[in-house]
Amino acid sequence: MVAPRRPNRPFQAQPRSPGLPLIKSPGASSSSFLSAILVSGSTGIHKESVGAEGWAHSVAVVEVRIVATHEFSKADLHALRELLDEAFEGGFTDDDWDHTVGGLHVLAVENGIVSHAAVVERLLTAADRPLRAGYVEGVATALEHRGRGHSSTVMREIGQLIQAHFELGGLSTGLPDFYARLGWELWPGPTYTSSRRGPQRTAEDDGGVMVLRTGSTQHLETTLPLMCEWRSGDVW
Repeated sequence: MVAPRRPNRPFQAQPRSPGLPLIKSPGASSSSFLSAILVSGSTGIHKESVGAEGWAHSVAVVEVRIVATHEFSKADLHALRELLDEAFEGGFTDDDWDHTVGGLHVLAVENGIVSHAAVVERLLTAADRPLRAGYVEGVATALEHRGRGHSSTVMREIGQLIQAHFELGGLSTGLPDFYARLGWELWPGPTYTSSRRGPQRTAEDDGGVMVLRTGSTQHLETTLPLMCEWRSGDVW
């Protein structure tokens, strides 16, 4: 769910050995996609969950943590769900939560979680070409921390994960201008979802689906039909 719109197949994580820190310092190497790292960042501003109130120009330096769903404590998962419920002002459903968990979460942390975005693995099909996609869910910043660049920071990190581990990035949003600044582009072609009866049009989602190209999809034609796997709740 991205502003305010929407795991399929969970990533396969390497279990952490007891005693290993959840957060690694910048530059630490890991062979597992579902690793936890620590970076710092500052930039931009994002008014994602409350509508297009505009852009601010403050700069924030935050700690950014990348954590797999299974590495959260119960308390932290509860805190994350509370943040999303508050940020989406009651519009964040149980289906949206199910779509958000199962992959990686990028968190801006400042005495607790203040901003969040998740990336989960989905299969997107452009015409007849299946693509392993990193799909973005649950982009939100706590109300009292908006205007400080947190969402831009977490989404830049999401973009790096997608570039490193997927063929394409995908998301659905009502605020395309924010994502366009970070390299995302609208998919102008028609959208579909799979079903037992074959592809079903999702015309209501046309114009709201965005993609992030990677090295393997630099020349992908975006006027083609794009299909996602069906899921309960919002399919995109």
